[in-house]
Amino acid sequence: VSPEFPPPASTENSLQISSLSSGETGLSDPRNHSLDITDRESTLQQAMETMRISILLYAETPSDRLVFINGRKYAEGDYVDGRFLLETITPDGAVLTYEGAKAVLEPKAD
Repeated sequence: VSPEFPPPASTENSLQISSLSSGETGLSDPRNHSLDITDRESTLQQAMETMRISILLYAETPSDRLVFINGRKYAEGDYVDGRFLLETITPDGAVLTYEGAKAVLEPKAD
């Protein structure tokens, strides 16, 4: 007789974390299941209104790309303000995602 083991823990959170950290998108953040896509887009747009790119360094090699947003340095895969995934840095700006909503933050001339 083999001992009874509890059912395996859900791998949903670990899959989401590893997928998000590797730069993949489309998975929900378990902290915000109640937001529909319109609310997520609105949240992302409102946050981006307060964000400013001061330095954007684009390189062919993704690990060499950097952007300074509101005076803080970020690389692809980092979270801006702990909530918004910096998915990609392009020559034109920073692609941010939040719960499936995606937008491009572009440098603005002062």
